[in-house]
Amino acid sequence: MAVSDRRHTDLAAHARRWFPIAARFAATILFAAAVAGGTWQTYAISQDRVVVLLSDNSRTVVREGTIIDWKGGEMRMEYNGQINTIKNDRIVQIQTVWPPDYSLAEELLKQRKFAEARVALQNAIASESRGWALRMLYAQQTRLCDVLGDRRQSAEMFMSLIQDDPDTRDFATIPLPWDLAPLETELIDFGKKLQNSSVVPLQLLGASWLVTSPERAAAIKTLELLSRDLDSRIAHLASAQLWRTKAQEVDAIQLGRWERQIDRMPRELRAGPLLVLGQAQLRLGKAEDAVLSWLQAPILHEENLVAAASGLQLAAATLQNNGQSAQARRLWQELNDRFPGTRWGDLARSELERWRATPSKPQGP
Repeated sequence: MAVSDRRHTDLAAHARRWFPIAARFAATILFAAAVAGGTWQTYAISQDRVVVLLSDNSRTVVREGTIIDWKGGEMRMEYNGQINTIKNDRIVQIQTVWPPDYSLAEELLKQRKFAEARVALQNAIASESRGWALRMLYAQQTRLCDVLGDRRQSAEMFMSLIQDDPDTRDFATIPLPWDLAPLETELIDFGKKLQNSSVVPLQLLGASWLVTSPERAAAIKTLELLSRDLDSRIAHLASAQLWRTKAQEVDAIQLGRWERQIDRMPRELRAGPLLVLGQAQLRLGKAEDAVLSWLQAPILHEENLVAAASGLQLAAATLQNNGQSAQARRLWQELNDRFPGTRWGDLARSELERWRATPSKPQGP
């Protein structure tokens, strides 16, 4: 198990053991702050710098020079007068010069101004010429467009990423749906185009969209085929997409299989499947387990904006329905604070306004 996986597992175990359910849910954002941040942090400097973990895993060195490219599992960088290869699992941090609009986008993201950050990031994309840097911006824009509800633009950003780098390390940004909301009519043809693509990740994306459309039967066949793909990332996510169609009829044996499969998934792919798992747990009367599953998204997968927001919403609604009003209100407040200007933030604001307009009542345990 990788060090990062071990840390996240230990954190979740610590939360389950030591925090009573109400306090644990209310403290979500504190845990999220402790584990936030991606593998590659970036800063504006005059020359590319890459912090590299040495083979003994105990020391790092800084390589200074020019990043030539960064695709698949490795980076090509010119330093010490020659071009060298650095494997992804050795890269701790990069520092590079970004367009001014990128720095603006980062600042806006810190302020949770998603729409403004999207505009700034699009301007940064327009002014960036380095292929490897563009792909990093595409990945970030994929998630921003997704959380803002622009599914087509999110998919197009992911298309730009995956077509330029089929083995991208940012594969986890694929904007898959994890609920059963009907696909918008205007996106059905685009979803079919994705499903019929020669690029397997785009097939996965298109079929996942079409599960909640009149094209459901064909989409399920595609997902069944992809669930046996040799690429384990594709197989895992295709299987989890099929769970969406079964979450309301799953039994305890199937639930156990799903839990074990999620444990086998790379950490960065687990957020969406955990949302579906929680739905199945709730149907089987395991409300506390469901809330724990959903809160793993904002706690351990904060970078996945849609999953984090969805997890908070589902957890808050379930606590509210189970009479734990004080805990639910704290989660609605967190959702409002972390996702303003999105449909999740709008829902949270509506719930909070309803609470303010309702006379005080005794709170649940």
